[in-house]
Amino acid sequence: MDKSFHRQDTGTQTKYNIQTSMQILDDILDWLFGIFMLTEEEQEAAGIYSDRLEDE
Repeated sequence: MDKSFHRQDTGTQTKYNIQTSMQILDDILDWLFGIFMLTEEEQEAAGIYSDRLEDE
């Protein structure tokens, strides 16, 4: 029976975990921004006019 300890390459695993975490965070942020993005019709109905904001 082989009872030897096999060391894993944690550098590659950590890099993969960081990349995966960053992708998940990016997806969540995209989803959140999508919730708050209004169409032009919704902006007009709410009285939001971006051209006025740029002039101020």
